[in-house]
Amino acid sequence: MNPKEEAALKKCSERIKKDLDPTYSFLHTMTIRDIITHEEMETVMALGPREAKVAKLLTILPRRGPNAFTQFKNLLEADYNWLAELLQIAVQTQSKKLADEQTHKNLVKVINRQLVPLVLSGNFKYADDKDPMPQTITKVGYLTTMLEQKVYKALNFTQTPKKTVSIEKLIEMKLNENKSVESLNTEIVDLKKKLKSEERSKKEVENLRITVENMKKKAKDHQKHTKKYNTDIATLKRKNEKLSKEMEALQIENQRLKKEMESIKSGCDIQEMF
Repeated sequence: MNPKEEAALKKCSERIKKDLDPTYSFLHTMTIRDIITHEEMETVMALGPREAKVAKLLTILPRRGPNAFTQFKNLLEADYNWLAELLQIAVQTQSKKLADEQTHKNLVKVINRQLVPLVLSGNFKYADDKDPMPQTITKVGYLTTMLEQKVYKALNFTQTPKKTVSIEKLIEMKLNENKSVESLNTEIVDLKKKLKSEERSKKEVENLRITVENMKKKAKDHQKHTKKYNTDIATLKRKNEKLSKEMEALQIENQRLKKEMESIKSGCDIQEMF
């Protein structure tokens, strides 16, 4: 028997104790349908008061497997149809209650594991499945409001949209806005590149002008040195010509002196002979 069936049986136990008469025939039918064993039937029959028998039967049923509740309810439909209906309503109520409790637990998990880390930047227990559902729903509303504000702040919206807009739409709006800004930024970057290019061109022209000025200066200095060089060559040429003439004069004088020496030498030889 599952928990919701056991809870439904427990909820209806007082009414079942009041109305059900577990006669031998009734209990025997339960053994035939394998709702209880023969030994369990004898245990129940051994008890004196009717309510004690019903109470014992209600303690046995939850241990009789997954089909015990349905089989017991079906058996009651013959002579105790109001008890069968009561059990059906109770199990449906328990099913809804358990479903609501599970939904509440799942909601608490979403809050603590997903919303809290997104909104409050941490991992801690903000909601509890023991809290009333309205209180949990209020916490969800609070967290989603904070999350909405954080989204607007993260996307740098200075004003909150007048109507509720999905996050996807907000991102699309921001992307379109960023595209316009990006286009302007691209134009600015291009203008900066052109300006840098012009500055480089101006600098290159200035460098060329300085280079030309330096070359002119060097050419002028070269002309000055060339003129001085030519002057020095002319001076040396004149000195060379003068030296050449002096050398020729010396050579002539040398020839004359040689002849004079030879003449003197010949006169000395003749005198010795005499």
